[in-house]
Amino acid sequence: MGDYRSMITLTLKTAKAVTTTAGALFGLRAPRIVRINDFAVDVVPEGHLLMLYNYDKPGVIGNVGTAIGAANINIARMHWSRVKAKQRAMVVFSTDTPLDEEILKKMKETTNVISVYQLEM
Repeated sequence: MGDYRSMITLTLKTAKAVTTTAGALFGLRAPRIVRINDFAVDVVPEGHLLMLYNYDKPGVIGNVGTAIGAANINIARMHWSRVKAKQRAMVVFSTDTPLDEEILKKMKETTNVISVYQLEM
């Protein structure tokens, strides 16, 4: 991921879960999210983000990408990460516009999808 100038890690603890996120500043103006829990990522923290946890099985990215495209929403960036092959994985999509609740519900019901979160940066 390159040489970074500074890094910050944030851990959020609730009664239900612990979430750790790390961010770094590459160069002078290139912020990135570089870790989300156990997943190494390279996510540009801007705009509309869709974060999806899933089982690492064939077809997940295709099914989710098809659902986003069918809603006439453009994917600007995508980052895929997994901890160990054939187990859990995570994908973060950066989209031009947010997804509506109906599309999010459809994604949550997709085979091998564990959870879906939409974020606005």
